[in-house]
Amino acid sequence: MFLIIASTISLVVNFSSKKVPKLTQISPSIALPGDTLHVYGANFGNSIEDSYIEIAGNRLTSSSYISWTDSDIQVRLPQNVTDGLLYVVTSAGKSEAVNFTNKATIPVLVKNNTNVSTPFITDISEKNISIGKIVTILGKNFGTLRNNSKVFFSIESDDNSDDFISCSENNFDYEFWSNQEIRVRVPDGAKSGDIYINTNNGSSNLFNLKISNMPGTKNFTDKKTYLLSVTANITAEEFKGSADVILRVPRPIITPTQRNIEIPVSNPEPVISDYMNTLVHQTTIDTKQNNKFSVAHSFVVPVYGIKTNIVSEKVKPYSKETLLKFTDYLKEDDIVPSNNPIVIELKDKILSRISNPYLQAKAIYNYLINNFELLSELRPAESNVTELILDQKGDAYDFAMIFCAIARSAKIPCIPVSGVYVDSNMEAHNHWWNEFYIEDFGWIPVDCAFGNGLEYATVYNDNETKSFYFGSIDSQHVIFSRGWNEIKSAHINGKVVYRPKTYALQSIWEEASTATEAYSSFWSNVYVTGVY
Repeated sequence: MFLIIASTISLVVNFSSKKVPKLTQISPSIALPGDTLHVYGANFGNSIEDSYIEIAGNRLTSSSYISWTDSDIQVRLPQNVTDGLLYVVTSAGKSEAVNFTNKATIPVLVKNNTNVSTPFITDISEKNISIGKIVTILGKNFGTLRNNSKVFFSIESDDNSDDFISCSENNFDYEFWSNQEIRVRVPDGAKSGDIYINTNNGSSNLFNLKISNMPGTKNFTDKKTYLLSVTANITAEEFKGSADVILRVPRPIITPTQRNIEIPVSNPEPVISDYMNTLVHQTTIDTKQNNKFSVAHSFVVPVYGIKTNIVSEKVKPYSKETLLKFTDYLKEDDIVPSNNPIVIELKDKILSRISNPYLQAKAIYNYLINNFELLSELRPAESNVTELILDQKGDAYDFAMIFCAIARSAKIPCIPVSGVYVDSNMEAHNHWWNEFYIEDFGWIPVDCAFGNGLEYATVYNDNETKSFYFGSIDSQHVIFSRGWNEIKSAHINGKVVYRPKTYALQSIWEEASTATEAYSSFWSNVYVTGVY
């Protein structure tokens, strides 16, 4: 059963009446990137809609399709196409597979070039290590510069299948990279198992690593996959000639709970596909011919819930190295007032007799949900979050920012998290929560608003809700931002637009050159078009 949402109408479609696509032939079966590929068969549908072609586990993007009919699909093969099984996937199901071969990968007899080859791991410095600690990987053919290369670690999956996650640039996991040596931090969420390196020349051999000395456990559960969409529209009103307008569309962020995110639809294609976790569009508009510009994106986001179990007696104080690494997550910024005297005073009141970082975070959580009222409606965007302390009531945004402010004031690395919560009616609500860091363990989720009885938190009863949302999170939370995303303007004297209290925490959403007198913009909220 697949659920589709359109505007305010909920439509449930049972696809059992539709026929599963039947794939009979592809031509040619061996081709180069850029070639046109014909896919023949039946029951493809007369329009693409949410259907797609998958090659070697990768979904072709919208720009690859030339035509789509019920019996013949034409696609232009992308530059990154690889050998593998090809499927046609529609809302009715998945076809049988046929094999596709990238002609460029067919081996030919050439003189061996030892300078360009797949990476190979010969040894690692520590075969028994903790989360966040540095491991040195030795070998060859890693590349003199990292560029887009990544190191992958084993991570838990709720279906016990092999799954991997790469080191995170947001967590400063990459320390050093050379052709024969790499130093990286063991990423949040990693488990004992294999690691490997992926470069433009391929993937390395697997090498086993044991994760130990953790003060508790972290399990990933209840995987759900969401098809989300966002749109934005610009209309010119007053310009001195023409003007450049840049849109920065937030994209779901890759985390241990959100892996293998895909963007099947981008209309038009962005000029930059990932800059500081945004899709960047740039256009020139005026009040005559080119007076409108629209963008639309769809995201396929697999989301896991997290359940943690911490033995507080095993929680260690933060090392100097950890505090240095997370300096930005310990200080005040544009949305987290951790230096405010009101915040510091409340921190001293709550934590006067507690020194354990985990128990400190728990005490902050319990104090906020037991002493402050949660408002169901969002307060005005210009409201000061410290009014939560003064008035003893506030919205979900206030709770997240004040939890973060108190934690940072107590020298606990902490970030605000923003995104959407997908309710049981498949409506996406802008939402904010937190994560705080524990030595040798990683990030722990906290949702004060849900712990305080947010009205669509219906999964647990009151007592279970309070205990669950400190240390655990469900798979209905979709993340677009982790921490404040400070984006610099592309125009020295340009005009910038910031959208407060929405699904992403970023300083610039749109900007225009100095020729702009006035224009109007409309951004949709995130809306859900499917869950499976």
